[in-house]
Amino acid sequence: MIPASVRKQWVTEDFQIGSTLGRGRFGTVYLAKEIETGVKVALKTLQMEEVEKMKLVRQLMREVEIHHHLNHPNIVKMFGYFVENNMVFLVLENGDGGSLFTLLKRVRAFSPHRSAYVVDRIADALAYCHERSVIHRDIKPENILLVGGFNPKLADFGWCVHAPGGDMRNTLCGTTEYLAPEMAFNAVETNTHGHKIDCWAMGILLFELLVGETPFKNVDPQAVLLNITKTNLNVNGKFAQLPEGAKSAILEVIKYEPTERAEMVDWRKNPWIREEAAKFSQKVKQ
Repeated sequence: MIPASVRKQWVTEDFQIGSTLGRGRFGTVYLAKEIETGVKVALKTLQMEEVEKMKLVRQLMREVEIHHHLNHPNIVKMFGYFVENNMVFLVLENGDGGSLFTLLKRVRAFSPHRSAYVVDRIADALAYCHERSVIHRDIKPENILLVGGFNPKLADFGWCVHAPGGDMRNTLCGTTEYLAPEMAFNAVETNTHGHKIDCWAMGILLFELLVGETPFKNVDPQAVLLNITKTNLNVNGKFAQLPEGAKSAILEVIKYEPTERAEMVDWRKNPWIREEAAKFSQKVKQ
């Protein structure tokens, strides 16, 4: 089913399975320890029957093949996978600090320097992905894990795609409040998208880290989509309250036209992001 080049011949007996880290639509993620090495991992289990029923086998194959070949300090490592009793087990690096979403819900919002540090690290991971023609397509706090204290790592490549040569895609995917206009438009009418949807999502992420909610938040999903297509960042009155430097960084990627959005490699050079991220790094070293 999945390319043999990715496989290591594990079985469940190779792991000491512990507590539940999370539950999803098709399975559960467990904290586990590989008995031979003593290394703690996250063991993501997927029920093949459900995956097949939802016609997501190809998507799962793509996730494993792409994710396994990514090697970056701010991307959760996939060590491999194995199949047993009609279950697929993905062996992943353990995000021992939990998700960024969980922490954000607890503290409500981050300081400017902590927010800048997060987006700087994840932007670096995305620049690495985009250089290899990989689009993540589901950037959000839930898909960023904290490892070894406060080292943010991009996770969950379930919606990722390989699009070489600027190839465009038209699958509607991702999370509504993080959708780029070309994706929101696709909710109503066919359109295409490329890697710049990740760049847009990073602007939404920075806003949410600073404010505690997304800029286009609304109880009505259709209103969210409408706000996105209008790109009105101040629809809830929060954008005006942000530091000028943060506004400037967000506006570099929250642009209606994908071609006008900054590439991640350039966005990291934004003075506000660079300076605020450096403050956080210095604080951690002290």
